Amino acid sequence: MTRYLLGPELIWLILYVAAVAISKINKAPSYPLDDFIDKSWFFIPALSVLVFYLWWMPSVEKNWLLLR
Repeated sequence: MTRYLLGPELIWLILYVAAVAISKINKAPSYPLDDFIDKSWFFIPALSVLVFYLWWMPSVEKNWLLLR
């Protein structure tokens, strides 16, 4: 009787199958969503800077910031 070790190759295969399935049901975004995606180059880094800036504000509770 042979035993098989389920390693990272199985996880890679599952992720590959999931990516193929998602790509098959993919469709082009609507115009408002497309416009938001085009402007994300600014929003995402700005949001990141603001979140990290909260650490230096004295009135903000610091414990919940560790969850990010």
